[in-house]
Amino acid sequence: MSFKFGIMDFFGYTLPGMVYLGMFLYFYTIYYPIEDLSVFNEFFKLSSFILFFMLAFLVGQIMQSFTGKIWGRFVKGREIRENEYHNLKRTNPNLEITFQPDQVFVLQAFIRKHNPEHVAEIAWFNALRIMMINISFAFCLLFIFELQYFFSAGFLWLHLIVAILSLFIAYITFDRSKLYYRIVFKTVFETAAGFAVDIGNFVKHKPVQNS
Repeated sequence: MSFKFGIMDFFGYTLPGMVYLGMFLYFYTIYYPIEDLSVFNEFFKLSSFILFFMLAFLVGQIMQSFTGKIWGRFVKGREIRENEYHNLKRTNPNLEITFQPDQVFVLQAFIRKHNPEHVAEIAWFNALRIMMINISFAFCLLFIFELQYFFSAGFLWLHLIVAILSLFIAYITFDRSKLYYRIVFKTVFETAAGFAVDIGNFVKHKPVQNS
């Protein structure tokens, strides 16, 4: 059995997993300061880096299951999908599009078979979407931690500043995740409409009426 490490695995899971692990280390050092910094020399060994890489991938996978359920309620993917579908119909009045927005996964299967060059583009934006929503959730956790520490540790203003910056980054990355979500649906629908001849059961061209 072979394992193929792709775009989604790195940007969607491993990179956010590194962010989560970095924040965990930050939380740990806040409560348990590390005096001997030479312990970090072990990290630069190849075996330690590979272990960290694998652990980041695992953490990213686990946290995605949480962010998908929690943040997914705020992203409103179904609403984004519906909007992109209606935008396609509105901007292409000469097309009689008979597929429905909830058939997006079926359309992706057609794209993989008939137009594989667009598969990488869709996978790239989908990976960015997952990466952004994971990073947003991570910085939201950092915001909560820093705000709590600010009040419990005697109003250290540095932690309040970090909390505000964390909230700002969480908002920006969350907004970007919604943008990439729109791009994913937009690309799928436009690509599916582009090879209507191959999936005639879904898309039919209407004759253009000259006024």
